[in-house]
Amino acid sequence: MFIARCRETATMEIDEGLVRKNRFCRGGRGGLKCSGEVEDQETINRVIALLIEALRRLINWCVWDQWWIGEKEKELLRLRNDAETKFRGRYSDDVVDDLLKVIDGFIQYIAEFRKYWIENNIGDEIKKLIEDLRNGKADVVIRSTGKALTISAYGKYAILEVSRLGGMRVRLIFRKIRGVTIDVPDIFRKVMGRDEYEDFTKILQGLRRGFAETDEGVDGVRPRMGTAQTWQVILWSLLYQVGFVHL
Repeated sequence: MFIARCRETATMEIDEGLVRKNRFCRGGRGGLKCSGEVEDQETINRVIALLIEALRRLINWCVWDQWWIGEKEKELLRLRNDAETKFRGRYSDDVVDDLLKVIDGFIQYIAEFRKYWIENNIGDEIKKLIEDLRNGKADVVIRSTGKALTISAYGKYAILEVSRLGGMRVRLIFRKIRGVTIDVPDIFRKVMGRDEYEDFTKILQGLRRGFAETDEGVDGVRPRMGTAQTWQVILWSLLYQVGFVHL
């Protein structure tokens, strides 16, 4: 169930006829956005259904507004407070301080992301991208392999990517934004004895495989995580002791 976050959604209806007026093209190789028109009506019909559902979600959640950035910030601050309350006194100050530094790194990134959002008018760009798709004025890039289908629409700073393979996933990918480097210590080694830690490494491999089969991918030679759950990102970084993270 979606709950509208702003009043504007009431006036942003979706007309399938207008959505069909967008340009539908095949994704090219080597970074090319378009490589020939898509004329197969069965494929276009699948894309239209996927695109309309994605637009409904984006509009209902008013993604062009900053409210969700503030929610992520609040969530991280709650996690930090919970960690301080639950672990201070239970573990050494060194361990707790290390954990808080990791969470602080993510909080810093949220602040950097908010600055990037404001300075580049990202909200206005996303809203225009949605309006162009609603009114049939956008290029929709289609990539399909078997039953997997991915569609993309490009802005200067934001890319809307919608995919279906079983379930449906809607993502906004942001370009031209710097990452932050977070020093993630091996906290588990610090709280366990040698024998206990050696046994734990076997469990650690299983946990890593679990992430690898779901939300994890590879960016160059670095593992990456794609998830909307903040706690998953923090846990994942602790499992890998990775240094470079993107929210």
